Amino acid sequence: MSEWRPLIPPPSTDLSAVSRVQEAYWTTKHVVLKKLGIKEDEHLIASDAQLDAKLEVSCRMISNAKQQTVAVVKSVL
Repeated sequence: MSEWRPLIPPPSTDLSAVSRVQEAYWTTKHVVLKKLGIKEDEHLIASDAQLDAKLEVSCRMISNAKQQTVAVVKSVL
Protein backbone atom coordinates (compact mmCIF):
# COMPACT_ATOMS: atom_id res chain seq x y z
CA MET A 1 0.00 0.00 0.00
CA SER A 2 1.39 3.40 -0.95
CA GLU A 3 1.92 6.21 1.51
CA TRP A 4 -0.99 8.64 1.84
CA ARG A 5 -0.38 11.98 0.17
CA PRO A 6 -2.82 14.90 -0.02
CA LEU A 7 -3.85 16.10 -3.46
CA ILE A 8 -2.40 19.59 -3.25
CA PRO A 9 -2.38 21.69 -6.41
CA PRO A 10 1.15 22.23 -7.75
CA PRO A 11 2.89 25.48 -6.80
CA SER A 12 2.04 28.23 -9.20
CA THR A 13 4.49 30.53 -10.95
CA ASP A 14 1.77 33.21 -10.81
CA LEU A 15 2.71 35.73 -8.14
CA SER A 16 -0.73 37.28 -7.71
CA ALA A 17 -1.99 37.87 -4.20
CA VAL A 18 -4.72 35.27 -4.68
CA SER A 19 -2.21 32.63 -5.72
CA ARG A 20 0.06 33.38 -2.77
CA VAL A 21 -2.85 33.15 -0.33
CA GLN A 22 -4.04 29.88 -1.91
CA GLU A 23 -0.57 28.38 -1.70
CA ALA A 24 -0.19 29.46 1.93
CA TYR A 25 -3.63 27.98 2.72
CA TRP A 26 -2.81 24.60 1.16
CA THR A 27 0.58 24.43 2.86
CA THR A 28 -0.83 25.34 6.27
CA LYS A 29 -3.77 22.98 5.91
CA HIS A 30 -1.44 20.12 4.99
CA VAL A 31 0.89 20.76 7.95
CA VAL A 32 -1.96 21.03 10.47
CA LEU A 33 -3.71 17.89 9.22
CA LYS A 34 -0.43 15.97 9.23
CA LYS A 35 0.30 17.05 12.82
CA LEU A 36 -3.21 16.03 13.91
CA GLY A 37 -2.99 12.75 12.02
CA ILE A 38 -6.12 13.46 9.99
CA LYS A 39 -6.46 12.21 6.42
CA GLU A 40 -8.22 14.33 3.83
CA ASP A 41 -11.11 13.07 1.74
CA GLU A 42 -10.00 12.82 -1.92
CA HIS A 43 -13.40 13.97 -3.19
CA LEU A 44 -13.38 17.01 -0.95
CA ILE A 45 -9.87 17.90 -2.12
CA ALA A 46 -10.93 17.63 -5.77
CA SER A 47 -13.92 19.85 -5.01
CA ASP A 48 -11.63 22.41 -3.32
CA ALA A 49 -9.33 22.43 -6.34
CA GLN A 50 -12.27 23.03 -8.68
CA LEU A 51 -13.53 25.87 -6.49
CA ASP A 52 -10.04 27.41 -6.36
CA ALA A 53 -9.84 27.31 -10.15
CA LYS A 54 -13.25 28.96 -10.53
CA LEU A 55 -12.34 31.66 -8.00
CA GLU A 56 -9.06 32.36 -9.80
CA VAL A 57 -10.91 32.79 -13.11
CA SER A 58 -13.48 35.06 -11.46
CA CYS A 59 -10.76 37.22 -9.89
CA ARG A 60 -9.01 37.58 -13.24
CA MET A 61 -12.29 38.55 -14.94
CA ILE A 62 -12.98 41.17 -12.26
CA SER A 63 -9.45 42.51 -12.57
CA ASN A 64 -9.73 42.76 -16.36
CA ALA A 65 -13.13 44.48 -16.10
CA LYS A 66 -11.69 46.94 -13.59
CA GLN A 67 -8.76 47.75 -15.89
CA GLN A 68 -11.10 48.26 -18.84
CA THR A 69 -13.34 50.53 -16.78
CA VAL A 70 -10.37 52.61 -15.65
CA ALA A 71 -9.18 52.90 -19.27
CA VAL A 72 -12.62 54.07 -20.43
CA VAL A 73 -12.89 56.62 -17.63
CA LYS A 74 -9.40 57.95 -18.38
CA SER A 75 -10.20 58.27 -22.09
CA VAL A 76 -13.41 60.21 -21.31
CA LEU A 77 -11.66 62.58 -18.93
